[in-house]
Amino acid sequence: MIPPILALISIWLWAFPPAALQPDAPTIPPANQEAGLRMEMFIQVNSIRRYQTENGRLPGTLDEVGNGSAGLRYEA
Repeated sequence: MIPPILALISIWLWAFPPAALQPDAPTIPPANQEAGLRMEMFIQVNSIRRYQTENGRLPGTLDEVGNGSAGLRYEA
């Protein structure tokens, strides 16, 4: 009688874990977020310059460069 009950409890906990058993996702410090954004901007600037050198014009969008980023906007 005990094993089926334990099995049901295990399945329930696996399917619907309580919040107390789920670890909180660590937050990224603002300094690290800023450094990551600066690095992403550096990469995008180099990609845009390479595109301009190869095509003789600026790209209309970051998708033309080939590596559009969700966090950056580009206006030609």
